[in-house]
Amino acid sequence: HEATVAEIRRRAEAGEVDAMLKLGAWHHTGQMGLPMSHAEGFRWCRRAAELGSLYAYASAGLCLVGGRGVDADVPQGLSLISAAAVGG
Repeated sequence: HEATVAEIRRRAEAGEVDAMLKLGAWHHTGQMGLPMSHAEGFRWCRRAAELGSLYAYASAGLCLVGGRGVDADVPQGLSLISAAAVGG
């Protein structure tokens, strides 16, 4: 798994949204040999959202609503989920 994770991390750090989402999901679930870290998962999801990914908006919103990897912020979370719904 190490080579796959290294490649996805390289692509995520280079700004590839799909790689950011994949790396974030792996952190949320502890897959691919990565330690489970909701905070790291949220960080990658937020970066993808900042680049305009509607899926990432919804995912980051759910994290904010549930306080998963970040302090709960229900109004901000609902705002992101709404923006994803309107945009998609």
